[in-house]
Parts: sequence; structure tokens; C-alpha cells
Amino acid sequence: MTAATISRALDEGRRDGRVEYGALADLVARVWRSQFIAFVGNVAMAFPVGVALAYGWNALFGPELLEHKSAKMIHELDPFRSLAIPHAAIAGVFLFISGLIAGSISNASIHRNVPQRIQEHPALKLVMGAAWRQRLARAYENHAGGVISNLWFGVFMGSVGAVGAFLGLSLDIRHITFAAGNLALGLVGNGWTTTAYIVFASVLGIGLIGLFNFLVSFALSLSLAMRSRGVPFSELLRIAIAVRARFSQDPKSFFLPPREVQPEVLPDSE
Repeated sequence: MTAATISRALDEGRRDGRVEYGALADLVARVWRSQFIAFVGNVAMAFPVGVALAYGWNALFGPELLEHKSAKMIHELDPFRSLAIPHAAIAGVFLFISGLIAGSISNASIHRNVPQRIQEHPALKLVMGAAWRQRLARAYENHAGGVISNLWFGVFMGSVGAVGAFLGLSLDIRHITFAAGNLALGLVGNGWTTTAYIVFASVLGIGLIGLFNFLVSFALSLSLAMRSRGVPFSELLRIAIAVRARFSQDPKSFFLPPREVQPEVLPDSE
């Protein structure tokens, strides 16, 4: 959606003879800020949940599985000694495809009037009142794209390893949420026996995995949106210059939300 917004602004600006690169830089800063806090939230939740699941698994079934897998899971986070970055890029491609699926489902829903059909479906009228049919139609309209795209995203992420093994290729995925969870499972599996290098490489690897998840999926989305509107890719250089200027002026805006500005209270007039 953000890629489509940027390409639309570029297209309309080119036709009007002026493009607000400063406004686009502000949009990029807001997107980066939202992705950054999403990454922080993913890691902050996935790591402790992974630790809890690991201890629960050990209590129920014994520690043999995690002991056997811990070294492999921690090694796969190392950006220097493993294929963590290329595999994170593969996950970014699947994020892009799942986004296309979400948009396709939403567009098809509008084009085929699916919510209206749900409300007027004769079979549903026999078992549901008008209020429940409206709720069902609204739920489909608002959530069908997200639910179906997430379902296919899970299929993509879960099957790429098997496809790679079948083809004899080193194909796999690395997603920031799974990476943080795997670090937790690996540390519990080896009894929290670690070194400074393992901690450094794992934390750096998780950050780079999240970065490439975002960069690849966003770059593909932006490329598709710009091609659909015939916007030349040379415009990206100007946006990059504007973003660099924005970052040099206010780097905090890429990571922290701006303070809420209190409205000015004007004196009462007669």
C-alpha cells in the first residue's frame, strides 16, 4: 500500500509539473518507523515465548530434541557463516507475493460484490438475521484478504525447505519472528552455554534478517507499482536524496514517533 502511494504521488506530481519529494521523504520515514517498531515487537514477543515453549517441551518430552537442534538453529542466525541473508531475501519475496494475494482477494471482493452477495444470499437468509449477515459481510470485506494471504504465506514459508531439498538446492527462509524464536530454542537447548561472538552474531543476524525481509518485499512492491504507472526508476534517486537529507536533519523521526503538538489556545475575542 505504501509503495502504491509513493508511485501514485510521483505519477500525479509528474503530470502536474511538481513532485513533493519532501513529503515523500516524510512518508518513507513513517514507514521505516512503523517497520522498526514492528521488528522490535516481533523480537520482544517471540524470544520470551520461545523460551517458555522450550522449557515446556523439555518438561513434557525431554531435552533431547532441542539439544540436538540447538547448534544448527544458532548457526543459521550467523550472517557471516551461514546463508541467513539470502534466505531472508527469499522470505521477502514471499512477503511480496502474499501482499499481491491480499490485494487480489480484496479487488475480487469489490469487483464481484461479494459482501453484498453475502447479505442477500437466500440460504443465509434462512439461518441468519439481517444483522448477522451484515456482520459476516463486513468481516469478509475487512479480513478476507489478510487471512487468505497469511495462509498462503505460511504455505510458502513452510514448503520452500522441502522444495529446496527435492531440487538439491540450498533454499530456505529466514523471518525475523522465526529467527528470534529459534535463538530462544537454541539457547535453552544448549543450556544457555554461549560466547560473546554467538550473542553478537545472533543479534546482528536477527536485525539483518528483519532488514532484508523489509527491503526486498518493499523494493519489489515499489518496482511493480512504479511500472504499473509508467514512472521512471530515476525518480528513486531523487527520493533517496530527499530521504538522506531528512535523516541528516532529524534521524530520530525514523525510529521514534514525533511528540504530540498541543493546539495553540487563542484568546477569547469580543
